[in-house]
Amino acid sequence: MIRKAVALITAAAAVSFAASTVFGEAPSSPCKDAEAYFSGAYSHDDDAKVEQLGNIVAELDEASQDVNIPACNDVLVERVLYENASELERYSTTFPGDAEATLTWTSKAVTAYQAYIDWFINLGEARQDAIIRAVTKRLSDAPFKTVRRNWIRMRVGNAVHSLGACLVRRKAFEDLLTKYESLCQQTAEIFPNEATSNWYKWLTSLDDFQREKTWPEIHAAIETSPNDSNHWSAFDACLSSYIVLNPSASGQWLPVEKRVDAWLR
Repeated sequence: MIRKAVALITAAAAVSFAASTVFGEAPSSPCKDAEAYFSGAYSHDDDAKVEQLGNIVAELDEASQDVNIPACNDVLVERVLYENASELERYSTTFPGDAEATLTWTSKAVTAYQAYIDWFINLGEARQDAIIRAVTKRLSDAPFKTVRRNWIRMRVGNAVHSLGACLVRRKAFEDLLTKYESLCQQTAEIFPNEATSNWYKWLTSLDDFQREKTWPEIHAAIETSPNDSNHWSAFDACLSSYIVLNPSASGQWLPVEKRVDAWLR
């Protein structure tokens, strides 16, 4: 999944990485470069941070293809991919009055968040737990279930929420729905309440995404539009899993689930 993040490298970063290879200089260890970045050894002005993180992501991908290069630990990779996505999102907001640049960098942030989320999901539970135990310092099993649930909702869930926010900024509402559907088909565990609420909000604005529709309008659209019906069906399936995982939110979402079930009959 790291390979997906390589598309995020800026042109300058790609040239810099290629130059070290062309002139015979072996690229430095991606693990050491990542550690140096987080220790503050690199310049952290806006442009430099984007370039440096792009280089590190490229090196991580390169290393993942070479069995002779020791892999970095998952905790470090997680931090790099998450930081890369959040930094690209932040950087995309630094172009006031330049809609094209804003759109370009927001799109890069979308790709980075998707890469991070996919990478985390595909680690599997054991490696996910190892990361969470390492960063939270929790070793006992009893409270760890709660620690895991809260950490994933806050950390990975923030990436899910930010992915949606970037798609809204791009006005890619249909894409938001399909990406959230795809993620939730894999696991509802990564969805925080904020992302679920925004998902529901944009569903209620199908198909023009100009305003939230009334319940009779939504019901009528579900009956006449296969696209609307499919989107609501996917949300309904996810919501059932989400409520089981988040019983404290059942008061908010059980009435919604009941209403959607009635619309879909």
